Amino acid sequence: MIMMVFRVALSECFPGQLQQRCIVHWMRNALDKVSGSHAEEWLKGLLSPLVQSIDVDSFESSRARLLKQVSSRGYDKLHEWLEDTLPDVSSYILFPPSHWTKIKSTNPIERLNEEIRRRERCVRIFPSEGSCSLLIGAILQEQSETWTTGRIYLQRDLDNAKNIMERLNMKTAKVA
Repeated sequence: MIMMVFRVALSECFPGQLQQRCIVHWMRNALDKVSGSHAEEWLKGLLSPLVQSIDVDSFESSRARLLKQVSSRGYDKLHEWLEDTLPDVSSYILFPPSHWTKIKSTNPIERLNEEIRRRERCVRIFPSEGSCSLLIGAILQEQSETWTTGRIYLQRDLDNAKNIMERLNMKTAKVA
């Protein structure tokens, strides 16, 4: 339910943009849907090839194998959940493979949040809400500059990624 509300809010705020759910958290959620270590190991063996796919074809074949195995073992609720959530974790395959490791998980964002927490712990008590906003704003600005100048996070194929997003936005506009 929360994911549904979150998806609707994202699509309202950022219409036409792709959404990529963190594949690591998605795997954890999938493993929580089965009980017992044997079932978890069996499911892990099917999820790993999917999340470690090196191209679109291997992703699709792993996806088909996963859904077939889950269905044949009678995990109907898991199968339904996978059908609903697989589109949330497959947006990354539309981008160049060199970007995949950076957009499949939320590690960069979690690292940024850790940096904010580390810096705010040093302050202990902020004199005002404005001073807190200034510190966090400075950290975010510093990170943004790091990502957009000199050491670009996705430097190699940034132009290619922009072209892909423009094509996707054009397709979305034609459909609407």
